[in-house]
Amino acid sequence: MPVSQKFKKRIKELVKDTEYKMSALPKEIGINHATLSHALNYGIIPSPRTLMLIADYFNKPFEYILGKTNDENFQKSEENQDFYTRMDLLLKNSDIKFYSFAINHIGIDQSSLNIWKRKKLLPSLEILLSIANYFKCSIDYILGRSDEINCYNQDDKFDIDFESTDE
Repeated sequence: MPVSQKFKKRIKELVKDTEYKMSALPKEIGINHATLSHALNYGIIPSPRTLMLIADYFNKPFEYILGKTNDENFQKSEENQDFYTRMDLLLKNSDIKFYSFAINHIGIDQSSLNIWKRKKLLPSLEILLSIANYFKCSIDYILGRSDEINCYNQDDKFDIDFESTDE
């Protein structure tokens, strides 16, 4: 799992401002206690699905939760589209085929892609970042959380200060 001090700091700030005690907050968010504890104590970034639950609970954009931006304004999507619908739209507008994009631009083989689509899995955060950078859009847009496609500076490559967990 990726680790980020910016994420750790941001999640601590959000948790501090909540009305719930630490023992009750994970249940309110819909995550397990260990996940929240690891985020608060070590800055371990959970899976994209879990990050979505956290971002939805606090009504904040992914970029804010991850510490990429200080802009905490978030407009929830009215379209109710999932990752695959959004990817199809982005690829169609760019005239790129899904499999070609996966292999040539994010380095995913066709069998992994088939598993994602069949099981409705989300890619890792690192792959979501690659997709966001390629299309110059927010992770929130890609995941269907927001309808705002260009949520960060077009010249700014979106990255996270991932750290090694091999200590």
